[in-house]
Amino acid sequence: MSGQLPASLQAGDILAIRGTGFFARGILAATGNTVSHVGMVLAPTPGPLVIEALWRVKTRPLSLSIQDSEKAYILSDLSLTPSQRETVVLNACKFSADGYGWWDIGLQAADAVCHTTFFTDRLSWGLEGHPICSYLVAAAYVSLGLTFGRKTLQSITPADIFNFALQQPDIYTVTEIK
Repeated sequence: MSGQLPASLQAGDILAIRGTGFFARGILAATGNTVSHVGMVLAPTPGPLVIEALWRVKTRPLSLSIQDSEKAYILSDLSLTPSQRETVVLNACKFSADGYGWWDIGLQAADAVCHTTFFTDRLSWGLEGHPICSYLVAAAYVSLGLTFGRKTLQSITPADIFNFALQQPDIYTVTEIK
């Protein structure tokens, strides 16, 4: 890693990545050119582990998650208690090994082209068993009442989560780690 991990890295922190691949470039173009992927820190030690929706939901070392990224950030909600962090992590783990939500990526692409959330708000179903990365993170946090500024989980993007954290400097620290 070229940057430093925050000394206060905790379970439940969010990893936000600006990827470099074809798929990442499409997400960046569609969602505002900030970040293309998010995941969640499950365990900060001995080596940080992240859960993320890739081709399926996987848990892997943070170092692998950011290996091919252009930039990577840790978003940490300073208001969370240890008990709330445990709840968020347990909620994220419910998605372990689920398949990826390709249908929902298509709906988000349609929303991006039309500058709306019509498609994800009205045509999305079955997302729970086939999450996309931003849905996994948002669904884990929703039990705490956090929606990252969106009314529906289906329409949330990695950029929404990242921008929400940036706009809440009194609640979030945003640390660039790569």
